[in-house]
Amino acid sequence: MAKLIRPSSLKIANELLRANKLDDAKREYQRLIELMPYFSWNYYYLGQLFVQQGKWSDVIAQYRQAIKLNPNSANFHNSLAEVLIKQGELVEAISCSQKAIYLQPYSAISHQTLALAYETKSNFLSGFKTWQKIVSLNPIHLRATQKISWLQTDVARDFVESGNKLNKEGKIKEAVEFYQQALIINPQQPMPIYRTCGNNLISLGRFESAETVFQQLIKIYPELPDGYHGYARLTHGFADWELALKRWKEAIFKFPENIGFQVQKGNYLINLSRFDEA
Repeated sequence: MAKLIRPSSLKIANELLRANKLDDAKREYQRLIELMPYFSWNYYYLGQLFVQQGKWSDVIAQYRQAIKLNPNSANFHNSLAEVLIKQGELVEAISCSQKAIYLQPYSAISHQTLALAYETKSNFLSGFKTWQKIVSLNPIHLRATQKISWLQTDVARDFVESGNKLNKEGKIKEAVEFYQQALIINPQQPMPIYRTCGNNLISLGRFESAETVFQQLIKIYPELPDGYHGYARLTHGFADWELALKRWKEAIFKFPENIGFQVQKGNYLINLSRFDEA
């Protein structure tokens, strides 16, 4: 004879869980699992019970079983990610969060879990971008707004300080990585940070990246010549004299009394054999 189950059994078990009658709730969930071994929510709620007891390995086991039975539940993947963060299993936590987001692309909760996983992993740049995504989904999301503010001030400052330290030590490749992250998180950096980052990128032969940095410097500080100087100077690496001449002309148009710009224009006219103009 088939086993019978009361329709209200899961509701009763959940009420016991909310009432903190954990032993009774556990027995009820285990009975439900015995009667309905393929019903994913039984395992999920038993995992919730283990959360209250702080038995994290048991929580993870139950959540994984729930996911095995129902891999299309964003809630299951997100809940597992939250526990994995607590356990320091950050690579898997990020993967679970991304699966949850794939299943529910507009879920701010899943994006928040992903952002926290990135932060715990000290991947602040990815965390920043994820918090920005949350704000795009919910412009009044208080925690995301606070996190973005923190990243743009404290974390960006730490990146700049690390970049300056490494730069003084001659470790320009490592310095550039910190400068670039600072500039992405908070573009409102002092001009010397842009200039140093751009010059270092030129030294490393990363001309396209340097071009991006100097373009941003021109946008942020259009009244200063440094961005125009770097933007024109990096063309040396391209060996494109026509492009170099064009950019020096643009710099002179913006700063007609800059003698250095005039000299550079003359040099490139000579390179192009336009001696009379030079």
